[in-house]
Amino acid sequence: MIKQQIKLIKIKDLCLWTENPRDPMNPDDTDFNIIKKAVSDEKLKWNLQKLVVEMGKHYDLSELPTVVSMNDKFIVYDGNRRIAVLKYLQNKDLYSKLGGGLFFKEEPKELRELEEIPCNLCTKEAALTNIERKHINNGSWGPLEREYFLHVHRGHKKSLFLKFEEQTGGSISNHPKMNQRFVKEELLTKKKLEEVGISFDEKGELVSNISPKEIKNVVEKIISVVEDTKIQTRGVNRGKLKETILQEHPEMKKTLEPFDDTKKKCVINIKDDAENIKKPRKTPKTGNKRVLFERTLVLEAGDVNNL
Repeated sequence: MIKQQIKLIKIKDLCLWTENPRDPMNPDDTDFNIIKKAVSDEKLKWNLQKLVVEMGKHYDLSELPTVVSMNDKFIVYDGNRRIAVLKYLQNKDLYSKLGGGLFFKEEPKELRELEEIPCNLCTKEAALTNIERKHINNGSWGPLEREYFLHVHRGHKKSLFLKFEEQTGGSISNHPKMNQRFVKEELLTKKKLEEVGISFDEKGELVSNISPKEIKNVVEKIISVVEDTKIQTRGVNRGKLKETILQEHPEMKKTLEPFDDTKKKCVINIKDDAENIKKPRKTPKTGNKRVLFERTLVLEAGDVNNL
């Protein structure tokens, strides 16, 4: 196979990538499951509504999706958001099952009738190289997406940041403010985490001298001081994880004992018990008229918050 070539591919034949670092899913998940999650998207990983506003009714053919042919399928390695929008628009059964969710200021007839598009059909290695250049070297991904990509697709050792995400039930992906460079490099380091009683063994499992309940509380406090901007890059508390937690929660003084590898320790499993702080869904600011397939929905005053 040629390393890269431009090929016209039908929208219906394109399959969304389940290993997309933006939001990894089960390899067996269907396009429907991926689009359903992307449309609801409370954590704004996909932000399809913003993309819809930017696209309007015109698809920019100069932005070619990166596609890999695998097992008789065309897998979209890059450009999943644009393809998800097109599939959403062009499949009325899919739209009906999802119950709406995206709103269009203008009638997107052009997008509905776009049956095939030019794609950059690549070998897997060429696709990964293109993605690495676009999203890692240019900084369009957050640290978590970067670490996931490097570990899963480039064979890098699992970073401490990724271990923390996995062993605490998605405490980074579920809380976008945690997915920042200064959090990775200045707070979730081996030294800083061991100061608050958290370590990881050779298998990558979370270990501590204190109980699972106490560790869960520690993790929640780490999240809270970041989410509430008690620690930020320009603040006096920059890099001060334990100090800031104690400043905000003095009752934690007895709990926040440094991890000691010589003392009794146990593996802590809070992966399935992590609390997620849910945020209200944001309504797009595109005026009070929304196009839902062949009709325009006009919202009365006060209706916007009920969507």
